[in-house]
Amino acid sequence: MRTAELADTERYIAEPTAGPERRSHPRETLFATALLVLADGTTQLCTLVDRSLGGFRLKLHTNDQLPDQFELIDLLSGLGYEGQTVWRAEALAGARRIATYDLRAEQDGIGQRLQTAWKTALA
Repeated sequence: MRTAELADTERYIAEPTAGPERRSHPRETLFATALLVLADGTTQLCTLVDRSLGGFRLKLHTNDQLPDQFELIDLLSGLGYEGQTVWRAEALAGARRIATYDLRAEQDGIGQRLQTAWKTALA
């Protein structure tokens, strides 16, 4: 199930920040364990530092750079994402959210592949 309206079901509890917010969507600070799924099917752990309806910021745990296009699984919430890298700075990277998948629901295509990776990681 890939839905644009799925974002309405996500919990955004971001603390207010000092000064004006210039982003179109408020950020939620998470520091959650996530699984980066690369084009060749390999996975690596990373930290989902924060997210918003428009994108997310990641901290990589390896020296590898985040590719231009990737998939990401928030292991705790069971949400999968397609992302596009917007910026990189050492171990941190910012990405635009392309699509969201609820991995707790029946999936096909990319969502099914992410669901399989999620279930394998939790096993």
